[in-house]
Amino acid sequence: MSYKGLLDGEEYTFTGSKYLLNQIIRQYIPSEENFYISKDGYELWKKMSNESIWGYSYTNRIIYEGKEDITLEKYTGNSNATKSLVLHHGDNFYLNDFYTDEHMIDVASIIEVLIRLNPITPQNIKSVLDKIHIARILKTEDKKLKPNHNRLKDIDYKSIDIQHIYNTTYKGIDLLKMSETKQ
Repeated sequence: MSYKGLLDGEEYTFTGSKYLLNQIIRQYIPSEENFYISKDGYELWKKMSNESIWGYSYTNRIIYEGKEDITLEKYTGNSNATKSLVLHHGDNFYLNDFYTDEHMIDVASIIEVLIRLNPITPQNIKSVLDKIHIARILKTEDKKLKPNHNRLKDIDYKSIDIQHIYNTTYKGIDLLKMSETKQ
C-alpha cells in the first residue's frame, strides 16, 4: 500500500506504510496501566524466578531459580508444535519459550484506525495509542484465543471498550494488571 498526501504544500508518497506502522506499533510501549499478565502466567513465573517478569522481553535469557524441576510445553516462535522441556535449577530459557505479549486490540485494527484518522493530529494519534493494551499470557493460553487478526473489524477508536474485549476475546483467562504484580 502506498499513501500520498500533502505536507506544507509539498506532495509526498510513502510505500509499505502499513508494514512500517505494524513494526512501529509493535515497538511502542504503552503506559503501565495498559499492561496485564495472566494469573496462571504470573503464578508460573513466581515458581521460576525471584525477579520481576516485567524486566524481561522476548530475547532475554532467564535462569530458572526454582528449587524443584518443572516440566513445561515449549513453543518455538509462532509454531503450534510443542516439546516437553524439563527445567532444573540453574537452567536457562527464553521468555518467549512459554510467554507471548498479545496486543488485546490487534495491531491490524490499530493500523486501520490510525490511517483513517481525520484530522491527523498528535492528540488524535495519542488517543489511539492510549487504547493499546498488552496481555503477557502463556503460549498455551494464546492458542485458546479466537483468531487474532482483525478481531475488531470497522472499529471506532473512540468506542473501544477494553472490558468488552477482555470479556469476549479473553474469556476464561484471568488477567492481572501490572500494578497487581508489583507488591
